[in-house]
Order: sequence, then structure tokens, then C-alpha cells
Amino acid sequence: MTPELPSERIGTIANVVFPTGIDRRDDLGTPDRFDVYYGMADDRIGVARLDVPEQLPSEGLTES
Repeated sequence: MTPELPSERIGTIANVVFPTGIDRRDDLGTPDRFDVYYGMADDRIGVARLDVPEQLPSEGLTES
């Protein structure tokens, strides 16, 4: 996550976003959907939605 919106760039601590919680949205019937709650410039709280695809791309990943 990067600060892009004015509400994420202007505030108590400018240009800062930080995730504080995540909620798997099984209640919506979509177990691959997550809501990520995050601080916006240490002034307010926002939520971003993340939909995880069924298969993640393997390009660029290395095995350990």
C-alpha cells in the first residue's frame, strides 16, 4: 500500500498508510475477499478491498 489519496497524504503524519487489521469476508459468500483496514496519514481510518485470485502467478517466485 502506498499513500495516493489526499486523505492519505495530508494529516498528522503526512504520506503514511499502515494496515491495522484484515477481515476475511466469508459473510459475503466470497472466502477469497478480504477487507484491509488501514491508517491514513495517522488522521483517519480507511478500508481497502483485496480479492485473491484462485491461482497466484508463479512468475518471479523462487523456491527455497
